[in-house]
Amino acid sequence: MYMEKFSRFFPDQETVDDWTATWAQGLAGLTGIEIKYGLDVLAKSHEWPPTMAEFRACCRSSPKNHAPLLKEPPHGVTQHAEESMAKIREILSTPKAPGNWWANEIMAKVAAGEKVTHTSYNLAKATLSKEPEREPGSDDEEIVE
Repeated sequence: MYMEKFSRFFPDQETVDDWTATWAQGLAGLTGIEIKYGLDVLAKSHEWPPTMAEFRACCRSSPKNHAPLLKEPPHGVTQHAEESMAKIREILSTPKAPGNWWANEIMAKVAAGEKVTHTSYNLAKATLSKEPEREPGSDDEEIVE
């Protein structure tokens, strides 16, 4: 983009190095989106290479409400979403009593050959292997007086 003019203004490496350092300081604090905007505007509207101050001002004039980087997900209900919601509704419609029912269900799945995660299996196994807590007064120890 401006190669001939660039070569005239920067005839040797020392000049290029000085220019590079100056521009690096001048561009500090600009975002990649702002720099891209500045380059896009300059390519379309400037005949001469800009000064660093002109380029920085051009970059800063970029719209602040940038377009999202990711496309918005499609709206609507997919077959997978509908099936998942049906499973959730089924699970929630059957009230469970407090306790270790969940651990028993996991162990039943394992016994039936269904796959469960290692974490689920280990939690269920640990829960079911604990001695049940005894209610106050339900122990079978004799009271010594």
